[in-house]
Amino acid sequence: MDQERRNLPEQPVYAPDGLIKPPSGGRQMLSRLAILGSLFSFMTEGSRKFWLLPLFLALLLVTVFVIVGVAAGPLAPIIYTMF
Repeated sequence: MDQERRNLPEQPVYAPDGLIKPPSGGRQMLSRLAILGSLFSFMTEGSRKFWLLPLFLALLLVTVFVIVGVAAGPLAPIIYTMF
């Protein structure tokens, strides 16, 4: 019985106001990884939608630039004086 319950997906949890609470902790991370896996399988199956790859690489590059830019905020005066 317990083994059957483990294989079932987590049931949505409803808050008192009727909204569905998102999964928490490790389940949220696994659901994000599952989205990436399904996206990869979509790009590689059928008609070979590899034209999406440059789009996702550009989005990833912009994300990295934003994160580095935010992290380098306190260092901006030092970097400015170097150049």
